Amino acid sequence: MSIWVTGGAGFIGSNLVLALQEEYPSAAITVLDDIRSGFFPNLEGYRGDFVAADISRLDWQGQFKGKRPDAMFHLASITDTTLLDQKVQTYDNVEGFRRLLEYLRPAKTPIVYASSAATYGIRAGVNRIGDPLAPANAYAFSKVQLENLAREIRREEPSWQIAGLRYFNVYGPREGHKGVPASMAWHLAGQMLLGKRPRIFKHGEQKR
Repeated sequence: MSIWVTGGAGFIGSNLVLALQEEYPSAAITVLDDIRSGFFPNLEGYRGDFVAADISRLDWQGQFKGKRPDAMFHLASITDTTLLDQKVQTYDNVEGFRRLLEYLRPAKTPIVYASSAATYGIRAGVNRIGDPLAPANAYAFSKVQLENLAREIRREEPSWQIAGLRYFNVYGPREGHKGVPASMAWHLAGQMLLGKRPRIFKHGEQKR
């Protein structure tokens, strides 16, 4: 079995890659990452192939000679929601996914891709599938476009298995390299480990 993971050196990607390696020891795993949002120490213990490439500009045919995986996990993304260069973020996130879909289309390789709860925008209450989307920044906008691309290609190829996951407040090991954009849980834990009082906004009425 062949499994490819884009963004495999990032926080979620590296945890996925190492879990897949443990669960499927005979699988041929390939990570694609240009380490802009990732961190190579996250892959300590990884034994598979690594392709150092920006997937929004990668020549997929030239790199893989028509070879396609049995399963694809697409997690590559510029994830910093504070990035001011909207062109870079939207181009890389949207066109990277478009090129990936175009390459995998002949084989209809099953794909799981990362979307985000940021697509819902900033609103009170519990978000539900079917709620209107209201992206508040370029990152969220790019994720809406990924969903639109996936939806359109599923209309054209109804037998193609494509699933998008809208991640909410994800936290866990291997996220420290993200710095300021790391999760609230990571920051609060770090403050408490240093003997400090965890810093929260206003009076702490927020619940998650």
